Amino acid sequence: MGQYGYYYTKPREIHVVASHGQVFLRLLRCENLYGIWLVLSSIVGWVTFFDLGIGNVIRNELGKAWSNKNYISSKKIVSTSYAIIFTLILFLNIAYWSINPFIDWIDILNIKPTLFNEIRELIPLMFMFISFRIVVGLIVPILFVDHKPVIAELIVFSSNLLSFFFILFIQRFTNNSIFIVGISSTFFSTITPLISSIYLFKKRYKLISPSFSQIDTSLIKTFLKQGFQFSILQMSLVVLTMTDMIIISNLYGPEEVVPYSVSFKLFSYVTIFFGVIMTPFWAIFNEAYNNNNFDLIKKAIKKLFLLWIFLVLGVLLLIFISDYIYLFWVGEEIAIPVKLSIVNSPSKTE
Repeated sequence: MGQYGYYYTKPREIHVVASHGQVFLRLLRCENLYGIWLVLSSIVGWVTFFDLGIGNVIRNELGKAWSNKNYISSKKIVSTSYAIIFTLILFLNIAYWSINPFIDWIDILNIKPTLFNEIRELIPLMFMFISFRIVVGLIVPILFVDHKPVIAELIVFSSNLLSFFFILFIQRFTNNSIFIVGISSTFFSTITPLISSIYLFKKRYKLISPSFSQIDTSLIKTFLKQGFQFSILQMSLVVLTMTDMIIISNLYGPEEVVPYSVSFKLFSYVTIFFGVIMTPFWAIFNEAYNNNNFDLIKKAIKKLFLLWIFLVLGVLLLIFISDYIYLFWVGEEIAIPVKLSIVNSPSKTE
């Protein structure tokens, strides 16, 4: 299926993710609980940005070794990367479980005291699942290096699809359970890449499967130095895109998070669309650079610039038709002013 399979799979993944919001809203029954869920997923989602950029380092360093068919070096890179991430995640979990009893979630989320116990039990489990997902999720950059983006997207797609069907099933038996929504979302996003990693390292990637004996301590400093540069960009993204929901919830209440989140998510699909186009180019550019094929890189950049121009025009069109999309997507019960569309649109074309 190659690159075309990636472009076929990604839109279906986006469609499933978009459908999640409608199902979650029906299950949680009210904007207040749904708003709390959005803020919680945003907070816990920060963990995914604490991988020190190692996933991006794999795509660069493994790409060099892989293109030269140096499987011994590739195995060392993979083993060292897993060791760094596992150690980091272990310390993150120890630190979080140490301070969790002292965190006042009622004040941070501006929620009712009756929800405190459920939230206090949910967040540590979500944190554990998502942090572990960082480790098992390293299979994704390895697949991109191998020019297998469609398999990487199938892993993510399967996670979202399993979670979606589970929520559809469970809503027959329960309502207003933010605990079930949180656990199902994070559990399936972890178990699917775990199973995929085990299978792929036993089959296709047996020669480079992580091994304790192949951890190369001399690579750690280089990896952390490169990863730190990526992590700065990632942390900037966290500040720009994930703190807003916490601020809104704290100042105006969780119910006000919902219209903002819906508008933000609509225009985020513009960024996702551009990312869909860009993602396979990382491995292509990396391989072209290592082979000194700069003409290929220049031609690709010119085409991507033209695509960006069409993207800007698409955002302007999206602003004008956003009211109709909101009505079809979430119905009439959630009022979303056009100013939210205007506010959320500029960042998607930068």
